Amino acid sequence: MGGTWRRDQRDSDEGWIRPAWCRILNVMYLAPGVKLLAEEPGEGPAAAKGDEVTIECQVALSRGEVVSERHSSTALLAKRRLIAGIEKALLGMKEGGYRQVRISPHLAYGSTGLPGLVPPDAVLVVDLWLCRIEKSPS
Repeated sequence: MGGTWRRDQRDSDEGWIRPAWCRILNVMYLAPGVKLLAEEPGEGPAAAKGDEVTIECQVALSRGEVVSERHSSTALLAKRRLIAGIEKALLGMKEGGYRQVRISPHLAYGSTGLPGLVPPDAVLVVDLWLCRIEKSPS
């Protein structure tokens, strides 16, 4: 899927147009491999690397099968306590916010999966609620 940004047709105030596939899919990636599906913004400062966050999370396979019911967890961002795709999805979220993201296998459980729960090379759909942010002292 490719495309180039052109200035020959006006579809925004700046005069730039997006490749056709962007207009059709209306895709937003938070990071390579982390696709934003839905979002409800929160309030206050945004979560950043080093912050301690308390989240609620539900994990499902892309085909809809829930592999982890909604549960609460606390972790330091960027300390590899959560799967990489979830950490990337949390960056920039604000307290009280919600995001639903689609995470590629290389940012989830990869080619090994999680035996008995997540098959190899599985795409995950994760619902995230950011309950609390404890800012890191910097």
